[in-house]
Amino acid sequence: MTLENYPKGIPYVERFIASKQWARAADYLRIHYLHEQGGMYLDADVEVRLPFFEDLFTLLKERDKPQLLCEREPNGFIANSFIMADAGHPMLKDYMEHVVANPIGRWDQGSETFHMGVGAWTVLLQAAIEGHDRTVHVLFPDTMFAHRLKHHWLNSWCPTKREDAFVQPSDLQTTQSPS
Repeated sequence: MTLENYPKGIPYVERFIASKQWARAADYLRIHYLHEQGGMYLDADVEVRLPFFEDLFTLLKERDKPQLLCEREPNGFIANSFIMADAGHPMLKDYMEHVVANPIGRWDQGSETFHMGVGAWTVLLQAAIEGHDRTVHVLFPDTMFAHRLKHHWLNSWCPTKREDAFVQPSDLQTTQSPS
């Protein structure tokens, strides 16, 4: 996707493209495309080390309702860097509606990565899991990322990385939206 071919006319995306907040636009667009078309999303910094097993694809196709599959990272966040989903999954729509309604971010930790990206994704999916949503599947940490995938997140491929760039799920502050 480039600035020439991204879907125009989505005000949320247009706002963050115009202000060059690329991560926030990308967080929305990955979900937008999965909601429209279904499939698998991997961040550009995810290295595929081993082939995916057919059982992951089968899990999504053997059910009568749209399914969503992702993995919890060892730090406790639910990764939005690896997502498999059927088109039209309601959680994808919920996420898009949530970020549009809360463009500044209810979980503002001073980093656009967490404004409405993995922070909001984690809180929304965790609520679905706790509500016993049987269409949301979150793999245990390191199911995919231990052997099949390597996520080089937050510049982890760089020889020196900033330890202060890491935020823990317990650091997320949630507040009620005004009604």
